[in-house]
Amino acid sequence: GTMLVMKDPTASGIWLERCDDVVVNQITIDYDPLPFTQGRIVAANASKKTFDWKVDTGYAEPTQGYLGLQFGAANAPTGRGLGFGNVFTADGAMKFGACGGSTATFAAMTGLGSGVYRAQIRQALGTLAIGDRFGWPARIVGISGQAVVLTLCNRCRMEAVTLNSSPQLSFMANDCDALTFSNCVIEPPKGTDRLYATNADGIHAKSNRQGPLIEGCHFSRQGDDAASIVQQGMRLLGVSSAGELLVENSQYQLFRPGDRVAVISQTTGLTRGDAVVSEVTLVRYRDRIARKVALDGPIAGAVSVDSLGLAAVPPLP
Repeated sequence: GTMLVMKDPTASGIWLERCDDVVVNQITIDYDPLPFTQGRIVAANASKKTFDWKVDTGYAEPTQGYLGLQFGAANAPTGRGLGFGNVFTADGAMKFGACGGSTATFAAMTGLGSGVYRAQIRQALGTLAIGDRFGWPARIVGISGQAVVLTLCNRCRMEAVTLNSSPQLSFMANDCDALTFSNCVIEPPKGTDRLYATNADGIHAKSNRQGPLIEGCHFSRQGDDAASIVQQGMRLLGVSSAGELLVENSQYQLFRPGDRVAVISQTTGLTRGDAVVSEVTLVRYRDRIARKVALDGPIAGAVSVDSLGLAAVPPLP
């Protein structure tokens, strides 16, 4: 029944790294100050793609504290600008069709005084109307904290963990194996009018080997996906005749001896060949660190940065 109230939205609540068989049970996490703000729409101009909204009593203005780090495209620390907000009906339901779905992507925001702000957005206003509610989840990639982080963990369990708010992800699980999320809850505290329980995904699992297993959970009021389970292929930098691959040193693909890997054609999506990893080492490749993946045999027809004669590693599409 313990509640952790995080006083810094740039900090994470619980962080497990290189842990095996850890159980986190019956803990609630909230943030104060809240990592978002909200209000009501008081004016709109469809031709100019603007609407004015007034901050609700008890919520911070976009220029204050942590929110101020994101306010104004010129000083947004990530270069991602102001991000987006969401439009809700007067009773708090997502209002699809209000602009881009329910999402308003900011081009600019200007303070008008007395807690009123004018939002210039990139989409048409659609069905957005005076009296609608508006929320701005100020998630700043690289700065915002996550409520719970698991990285390089095995067989850990989150049991009956409740998250009332999070500056970015509720649960981030990277490079883990066989995690379980059982009877976890993401929702605002009972009796509050909060529009968000988390500014981004509920469970965001990247490069997990098995799982995660998600059972008996209830997630609501996310600023993004309820559960996102993803992986990314690594680009080939070079290939040797001895069956060694030079690949990107990405955060999200940890090769281990015994793993079976496949080389995929980017033009056809077909597998050029596969082999089993025998050894992995870090090496220097031009201006960067790369992984040298030794295989139990060569893969014919593999195409790489070197074989294409590229002067530099191209950016990801």
